[in-house]
Amino acid sequence: MITGITAGTNTIVPGAFLSNNFDISYGLGKLTILPAPLAVRTDSSAIIYGTPPPPFASEITGYQYQDNADSVFAGGALTYNLTDSSNKVVPDTNVPAGIFNIVPAGSVIQPSNYNIQYVNGILAVNKNVLTAKAIDTSRIYGDNNPVFRIAYSGFVNGDGPADITPPVASSTALVTSGVGIYPITLTGGFAANYTIISNSGSLTITPASLSVKADDKTISLFCPLPTFTSTITGFKNNDSNTIISGPYYKISPNFCSWIPGVFTITPYGLQLASPNNYSIAYVPGTLSVVWWYCPPHSKQNSRISIYNEPLVSLKTDNISNTFKGMNQLTEGHKNFSYQNSNNGFMIVRLTKEINEKEMQDNTSAYPNPTNGNVTIKVSNASLQNGIIITDVLGRTYSSNAVKKIYSNQVKLDLSNFRSGVYFIKVRVGDTFKIFRVIKQ
Repeated sequence: MITGITAGTNTIVPGAFLSNNFDISYGLGKLTILPAPLAVRTDSSAIIYGTPPPPFASEITGYQYQDNADSVFAGGALTYNLTDSSNKVVPDTNVPAGIFNIVPAGSVIQPSNYNIQYVNGILAVNKNVLTAKAIDTSRIYGDNNPVFRIAYSGFVNGDGPADITPPVASSTALVTSGVGIYPITLTGGFAANYTIISNSGSLTITPASLSVKADDKTISLFCPLPTFTSTITGFKNNDSNTIISGPYYKISPNFCSWIPGVFTITPYGLQLASPNNYSIAYVPGTLSVVWWYCPPHSKQNSRISIYNEPLVSLKTDNISNTFKGMNQLTEGHKNFSYQNSNNGFMIVRLTKEINEKEMQDNTSAYPNPTNGNVTIKVSNASLQNGIIITDVLGRTYSSNAVKKIYSNQVKLDLSNFRSGVYFIKVRVGDTFKIFRVIKQ
């Protein structure tokens, strides 16, 4: 018989042997039982970065008799650690992408009947998928490209763009590229825990705003239309050189050069080499038809420049020469004064002096003041059709007051006119003369 079956040294006790012929003596033997091999093979597994590892487990082979984990390991369970390629222990939460050893261990009950052989498992943590999408955006033609932005989907474990090397967004669109849709592409980028999938976006270039503002113009009565011009603002990329034609202009209401007033100049039809690059806004201007237009700093003979009001009050200097004894308003003294119908003191400035005798010899309006009939005479000149009568408020009166026109004089009947000051504009050759007549 033997005294035990556990690993170690056990006594072998011989059994009784009876014989009449022999004197029998018994001696004990020794039985050495070596620990049996017990293999603990840890299961391998694979996960995606961001998911927790599964519960680790091992297959244990080599149990003898009725043994099991409870009879071999304290608590009947194994413990596990993750180690990297440097055998450094890695926490089993938020495990980064890579290959890790699953190292089993157990607290073996002593004395142990087993020689335990541990076989590590492998945990493969595969990269997760991170999608990078260039955000669609837009800009105006002629502007620089904006800073392109990237939208991400797929970050886990609290990661963000700062945890990766982001891809670079770019576009083939240049500052000179025309209106249209251009791709925004993503290149490069790296992430230790992610496989980056890059998706393109689009850059939409929209038309730039172009303003075509008709320049305001002023002409005198009976003058032809001026050359219309525009101020164009908003050109990009030196595109002012790409004008094919236009702009053209419309005048409204119907233009007539013999009536003072303000007309609308509406530009249209600007033709560009690349018209899609601009959204054109046409801004109207005004055409003012006045009694006589004398541009600032003009060297022409003096005329009264009238816009919305019949006379312009000026306070340019201290000259106080008045139009005493004169009945004609044309080139002459620098200014004259009178009381208008509202008892307002009006001053009209003239820009060139001629002597009083020359005016009296060449032109006249008589009688002045008048109760009705008045004759306007111009010497050494020929009068033409085109006589306009206005009051100090700029109101125009019927030409029925004109009774007769001769080669160098015109007769008018102001009998039906109210008392006041009137201005009679007479066309003489290619110019006009304006006469002031007082109706009593």
